[in-house]
Amino acid sequence: MKWNSNLSVKNDKIDHQHQTLLQTLDNLLAACNQGKGNEELIHTLDFLAEYTVSHFKDEEAYMAANGFPGLPDHKAVHDAFIAEVGSLVQRIKSEGVSLPLVIEVNGKLNAWIIEHIMQMDMEYCKFIDSK
Repeated sequence: MKWNSNLSVKNDKIDHQHQTLLQTLDNLLAACNQGKGNEELIHTLDFLAEYTVSHFKDEEAYMAANGFPGLPDHKAVHDAFIAEVGSLVQRIKSEGVSLPLVIEVNGKLNAWIIEHIMQMDMEYCKFIDSK
C-alpha cells in the first residue's frame, strides 16, 4: 500500500509517521518478494515495537488537544496493537522465523495499519475538521 491523500489526517507530523509505517510494511513486502522476508521480519517487528509507541503517543496527544471524545477507545486499540506486536516478537523468539509466519505477519500488519488509518484515524480527523 502506497501513501495517498486519502490517508491524510490533515496533520503533517502524523501523516509523515503514517507514511513511515507504510514504507516499513512495503519494505517487508519487497523483502518477501525477493526471498528475504525472514531477515526483514525481525527488523520490521523491532522497528514497529518502538515506533508505534511514539507514534501512538503523538496521535493520542493530538486527539486529546482537540477534545476527541473517542480517545479512550482509540487508545485501547493502540494498546492492543502494541501487545500484538509484542506477541509476534515472542512467537519469533520461541518458534523462529518461518515462511508461514512471515506471510501471516505481513498480512496482519498491512491489514491492521491500513484499516486503522482509513477507519479509526479518519474518525478523529472528521471530528477535528468539524470543529
